[in-house]
Amino acid sequence: MTPDLRRFRSVLLIVRQRILTRPRRLSLALCLVVLAALSARGARGEIRFGETSRDRVRENLDLPFNAVGESAEEDELAPEILVFHGGVYEADAFCFCLDRSQSQAGAGGWQALRRERERVIAELSAEAEFGIVFFGANVAAFPENRRAARATRANKAAALRLIRETEPESWTCMLPGLRDALTMANSCERARRVLIVMTDGKPTCPGVSYFRYVEEILAEARSRNHGHVEIDTVGTGLDVNEPFLRQLANEHRGSYRRIWQ
Repeated sequence: MTPDLRRFRSVLLIVRQRILTRPRRLSLALCLVVLAALSARGARGEIRFGETSRDRVRENLDLPFNAVGESAEEDELAPEILVFHGGVYEADAFCFCLDRSQSQAGAGGWQALRRERERVIAELSAEAEFGIVFFGANVAAFPENRRAARATRANKAAALRLIRETEPESWTCMLPGLRDALTMANSCERARRVLIVMTDGKPTCPGVSYFRYVEEILAEARSRNHGHVEIDTVGTGLDVNEPFLRQLANEHRGSYRRIWQ
């Protein structure tokens, strides 16, 4: 996928996310207008997909192809843009650490969470790397070997099966889930890595003090992440431990967001 096509695809994703509450015909009309404008400019020679602005500068100034700025290879590696529950994330690799405890299932919320996860995975480009970990009393993950995978059609299909088959369960044993998710993120070949942790931030596990468990989770993240992975947190549920989730994100160059189901 060329940089121009990737950027155009990302713009369409963000536009669609912003107008979900409006009539669907507005979304379709807007996309058609954008496509028509781009087609018209392409026909006049103003746009050539796959060509960057730097290429046009070199052409106009009669400069050698690689005389200015970054290389074409670096252009090709522009980050993926992912929209997840209204938040925008840029990276080459996306890993998800998702709470599957009963706190996430209230008022039909689990079905809404599932639909959003299915959408995000389905829309990843083949160039992206990804992985998913669900934690509760037990851990379920794709890939099972805890190594991030390319977002091929087959891998996305396997991840979607996991999302559809995973149901809420008791307990919130976050520590093994975070450990596996960081193992996945650290296995990525691409440099820009994002780990999105989605939970109510109240990890409870049998036989462990709550406050001690929170400190163990923070310590585990520090020991396994040496600045290579951005950790973003999303608080969801009726009662969220926001200070804990903010701290986890702040210590790893990430951000915290609160969503309401």
